[in-house]
Amino acid sequence: MTQSQEPTMKKFYSPEYGFLHACKKDGSLWYNLTDLCQTLSMLLREAEDLVKRTKGQVREFTVRRQKITSCNRYIDEDGLLTLLIECRKNQANGYRKWIDTVVTHSLRYPADSQELEEIPADSEKTSYEIRLAYIDQYRQRQKRTTRTTTQTMTGAMQPTLFGSGRLRREEPEQAPVEPVQTLTPFVPADGHMTVEEFFRKEMAYPEFIGHLDGALKAARQYIRTLSKKQQKIAQQHINVMTVFRGMLKGNAENLKFQPSEAACL
Repeated sequence: MTQSQEPTMKKFYSPEYGFLHACKKDGSLWYNLTDLCQTLSMLLREAEDLVKRTKGQVREFTVRRQKITSCNRYIDEDGLLTLLIECRKNQANGYRKWIDTVVTHSLRYPADSQELEEIPADSEKTSYEIRLAYIDQYRQRQKRTTRTTTQTMTGAMQPTLFGSGRLRREEPEQAPVEPVQTLTPFVPADGHMTVEEFFRKEMAYPEFIGHLDGALKAARQYIRTLSKKQQKIAQQHINVMTVFRGMLKGNAENLKFQPSEAACL
C-alpha cells in the first residue's frame, strides 16, 4: 500500500545547506531531523537523543523524497534550537539564519512562501532527475526574483519626458537634522567592577566556566521535576546561558587572569 505524503509538508532548498522538509501541524512547526543531520554532519540517533534529553518534541511524518515515500522523524522549534546550539558546527549560525528567514517565515506566512512546487510522484523522471528538477526550479525562481528587482530599480531611475529646463524644479524636503548623541563612557557603580576586571583580577576564566557548567548541569536535572510548560520556559533560560558560555569560550584567549591583592574568591 502506497503511503501519501503529509498534506502540509513543504520542501525548501539552499545551494549551501541542501534540502529541508518542514511542515506546520497542530499549531507547531516541525523540521525534518534527517535533513538537519545531513547538513550538520551529525548521527541521527545522536541528534535525537540530544533533543529528547532537553525535552524537545520528536514525532514522525510521512515525506516524499524523489519517488520514495517514507516516515521520517521531525523535531519542534525547541528541539531545532537545541540542536543548532549543541552541535558546535561552524555552519550552524548561518544555517539557523537561513531557516529563520526562509523556512520558518514561509511556514508562518504562506502568502510569502519560498517553498518548492512538488513534482508529481508519477513523473517519468528518475529519482536523480527529479532532484535536479527541484534544484533547477530554485535557480529559475532566483533568476526571476533578480530580474524583477533589477527592473524595479531601473524604472525608478528612468528620466522624465520633459527637459529639466521646462519644468519647475522643486527642492526636495530636507529631513530635520537630529542632534548627534555622544556616548558617555561606562562607569561601574560604586563598589563594583567591569566584566573585564572581574576575569582579570577576581576569578580566572577556567574557574568561572567550571561553576557555570555545574549550574547548567544542575538546572538540566532540576527541570525534570517541573511541569511540561515550566520545562519549556526553563529550557529557554538554559539555552541562553549555553550561548553565553560559547561567547565566553570564543574570547577565552583575551581573559588573562592577573590576581591582585583585592582578590577574595
